[in-house]
Amino acid sequence: MSRTVGGTGRGVTHGGRERVRRAQLLALSSPTRSVRVSTVLLGIAVGVYGCGVAAALLELAYTRGVAEATGESLADVVKTASYEVDPVIEELMKLAPLLLVAWNVRIRRQWGLTDYVVLGAALGAGFGLLEAVARYGLDADRAIPHPGGGWAIPDSLRAPYIPGVEQVFSSWFPAPQGVLELGDHTPAAATSPHLVYTALAAFGVGVLLRRSRLGACDRGPAARRHLRAPHAHQLRCRAPDGSRRGGLGRHV
Repeated sequence: MSRTVGGTGRGVTHGGRERVRRAQLLALSSPTRSVRVSTVLLGIAVGVYGCGVAAALLELAYTRGVAEATGESLADVVKTASYEVDPVIEELMKLAPLLLVAWNVRIRRQWGLTDYVVLGAALGAGFGLLEAVARYGLDADRAIPHPGGGWAIPDSLRAPYIPGVEQVFSSWFPAPQGVLELGDHTPAAATSPHLVYTALAAFGVGVLLRRSRLGACDRGPAARRHLRAPHAHQLRCRAPDGSRRGGLGRHV
């Protein structure tokens, strides 16, 4: 997965872009996250070998099954599924590991919203890495250097673009690949959509699973103790003659 693009030793690998995204993610979340760096790295690996492979198998099974059941050509089924079914399968598969782990009550109580966002972004980054390698890994020998940095794979007017070192380190959460518009002399690395979308979805999962701690009506025992506190304080502050005193010792 770290095959050099363009056939040169100076090429930026997909793995290099993944390390940049990982470093940015860990640096931004370090003040508030509680999950370890090793857990985030594991999330990226699960995104590659777990979510990506599972989504590919499900999409393969769906398209073949629909083509056989309806008699439509496989190409038409794949084209329709690419924007109607595949996105749903991919998002569900990317969130599945997060939901399985968060099902553990102990872990769910330990994680904050930042942890959900970071791990969701890690799963999305791993998934995007596998997708890019599967799509363009065999085209590395056809890539040509771009004058503005990076490499282009000449196959259409909107050629696939592989960012270079300058583009990777000058953008936030760079995607492994992008699209080179015709006449673009200063291409830039696009933001990884899988990382962003899965991070947002994971944030929603975190809010949903932590609603008992975020909702005002779910602070149950703590809220009840807080509401009882003034009455308990008044009972403890009774004077010897039976009259109650306020918090500063005044007679009520």
